[in-house]
Amino acid sequence: MGQSSTRKAGRLRILATSDLHMQLRSFDYFTDKPIESAGMTRLATLMRETREKAKARGDVVITLDNGDSLQGTPLEEQALRDMAGPHIFYRALNLMQYDAAGLGNHDFNFDLDSLEASLRDAPVPILCTNARRVDGGQLPVHRWTVLDRELCGHSLKIGVFSVLPPQTLIWDADHLTGHMTIDDIMSSARDAIATLRSEGCDIIIALAHTGLGEPVEETGQENALWPLTQMGGLDAVVAGHTHLLLPDPHAPEGSDLARGVLHGTPVVMPGAGGGHLGIIDLDLAHDGRAWQVIGKQAQLRPAETGEDAALSEMTAPLHRATRSHLAQSIGHTPLPLHSYFGFLAPSPALALVAAAKAHALSQLGALPDGLPILSSVAPAKMGGRGGPDNYVNIPAGPLSLRHVFDLCFFPNRMAGVIVTGAQLADWIEMSAGLYNQITPGQPDQPLLDPERPAHGSDIFYGVEYELDLSQPSRFTISGDLVDDSHRRLVRLEYQGKPVAADDRFAVALSSYRANGGGNIAALRSAERIEIPHLLVRDALRTYLQDGCFPDWAQQQVCRFTPLGQTTVLAASSPDARAHLDELGPIFAGEHGIDKHGFLQLRLTL
Repeated sequence: MGQSSTRKAGRLRILATSDLHMQLRSFDYFTDKPIESAGMTRLATLMRETREKAKARGDVVITLDNGDSLQGTPLEEQALRDMAGPHIFYRALNLMQYDAAGLGNHDFNFDLDSLEASLRDAPVPILCTNARRVDGGQLPVHRWTVLDRELCGHSLKIGVFSVLPPQTLIWDADHLTGHMTIDDIMSSARDAIATLRSEGCDIIIALAHTGLGEPVEETGQENALWPLTQMGGLDAVVAGHTHLLLPDPHAPEGSDLARGVLHGTPVVMPGAGGGHLGIIDLDLAHDGRAWQVIGKQAQLRPAETGEDAALSEMTAPLHRATRSHLAQSIGHTPLPLHSYFGFLAPSPALALVAAAKAHALSQLGALPDGLPILSSVAPAKMGGRGGPDNYVNIPAGPLSLRHVFDLCFFPNRMAGVIVTGAQLADWIEMSAGLYNQITPGQPDQPLLDPERPAHGSDIFYGVEYELDLSQPSRFTISGDLVDDSHRRLVRLEYQGKPVAADDRFAVALSSYRANGGGNIAALRSAERIEIPHLLVRDALRTYLQDGCFPDWAQQQVCRFTPLGQTTVLAASSPDARAHLDELGPIFAGEHGIDKHGFLQLRLTL
């Protein structure tokens, strides 16, 4: 470790998790099957073994979580219904010997009363540096904490703070507007570092619920990891939010991303759902006056261990109650419901959710007489950072409540807007940014832009439209107009007639989209329709329990302009092979399995 004869040296080992998303058990509640290599019951075993080995060497070990904890599996609602005393997630962290935990944006998905009840009496310190109440209320959290330890006979003070995206105010505006404010990540981090240094902290760690993002600092950044590691003053960062892996096993060997050391700062981002444990080792030397970092390393370890008996026992009652609740019969589907080809071919799964939303809007919204009702829907599970298993796959036949949760992964609320034909066209153009610009006549071009998540784009039911993908995108990922001449939408029809710019439509959508999620500029001036509080998943449940199924289940609402002798590649799950016939004439064959485990499909445009 490079220690001299005049210095005492030792190691601080940081064990870190992020984006656990209420995956308390190694169990998939959507398929009702165990998970072999993820979940907190497996993490608990890995953490105990790792901690014991480090302490046997004389290391100081601290354990931290980086938020997005309370949402993500059906356990979330059962836990809120059954809660008596501290929330079970934080009781689990206490059992696993965590020293502190931060908040993420999804922890605000529920109303503030539910969040406060979940945080109250938490047995570990809960941190949130840049979010605060502005309505006179008080979140039961700390802005930061200082952990006092001893290493090699010297005091070691470790300061920990936590930041999350200010966009949380937009995504959950329904219950946060007027009640919360969330400050800029970078300015909040600077203030926290200065305060913790003034309090005598030797080491400062950021729980940064943020992804890599742009390398240049901008006020209000959602993903600020690059500039955060460049600002100085931080000894280690636990990142999250975007569910990536850092160190990145697929990055070029020896690169900063592969090493997990950005601008000299060690960083871990341990994916999601408890699949990996992040470990940061700081080798420290004390010269009699102060500690210095003389070595640093970041690594990830997969949760490929047995399940912890104590955590399994503690969570068993909630596990049983959740499975029993999800087993309720709620309807029937004559067709398989999956998300393997969400933006490529007709999708009964998306059509079903869209129809349920349109039905709920027609029943609950105060709509002008004769106003046509459309519905927009985005797939919540379509591969991406969740990997090749991150798809809906429900066979034809009986449906239970767990299938509703699978189709409506996020606890979004119902919303409705009134838009003009011009606004609808721009909304479609923004969603079409998911597709790359395709060069006619060229083979095997990547169809989808990996920088644009599927949940940020919509499919529109109730209209039919055509996209020319040889044209450039009209909008940036931030919703800014690139060029007014850029238009991919070449046809937009309602009931067989072209949509005029001044036509008016009611559109059923989610609260996430209505509040600004996805950066749809056309929705910023759209008229909101007032409807009672209703989760989208509850609208779907009612729709199915009433025996409904949409007429448009197999409708091709979006078509691509033929480009002639042009093929593109799109990723899906290897399990999609059972449904390849649904792609119809555009399917041109398989193109193998890529390094991330996705099946590459060759399609003809």
